Amino acid sequence: MAAPAPYLIDAAHFGNLAGATDIIFHPGTYFGRPADEVLKVVIPRLQGCVDELRQAGNPVTLRPEISGKAAMLGSLADILEMAQAIPGVVPCIDFAHLHARLGDGAMNTYAEWISALEYYRKSLGEAACSTCTSIFPALPTARKAKRTTWSWKRPTWISRTSCAPCTIPARRAASCAKAPPWNKTPQVQALWLEVSGETP
Repeated sequence: MAAPAPYLIDAAHFGNLAGATDIIFHPGTYFGRPADEVLKVVIPRLQGCVDELRQAGNPVTLRPEISGKAAMLGSLADILEMAQAIPGVVPCIDFAHLHARLGDGAMNTYAEWISALEYYRKSLGEAACSTCTSIFPALPTARKAKRTTWSWKRPTWISRTSCAPCTIPARRAASCAKAPPWNKTPQVQALWLEVSGETP
């Protein structure tokens, strides 16, 4: 078995002690190699982390996050493959990183957001949508952009900058199992309008 990553084990250990249920992390770099070659090494190591945590009675979910640099391991396809391979691993979709990673101005429209979420749903299934965690930044504002972590399973949003729950009652979580498709979900539409600055 590949050796687990100590920093991730430590983060999961102390996070669990502090009451965390999910540990978001960047999975590493390609070291100039093809993604499929790197994933053959990373996935067994990540499985080793999950195994060690479960043996210690630690139930946290490990969430590899999309990386904003193309040279780093962490494309949407990468993190979905990790999640498909390992129970207890679920992606964190950072839309600012996805936008930056592509480097061509893409992934900055509502339709592109929906396509990414549909890819998530098709890759992991409807049930995974009820625990989808995403980070939605104000992309048009490069400096001091507000970053919001949105977990679909929780009734509030959490700001990564302030770590304080948003108190606006209209912002509620949505579960794919009960909600309409992504592009029909009022919460996603409202969120897009907020961070893009567009008007209906």
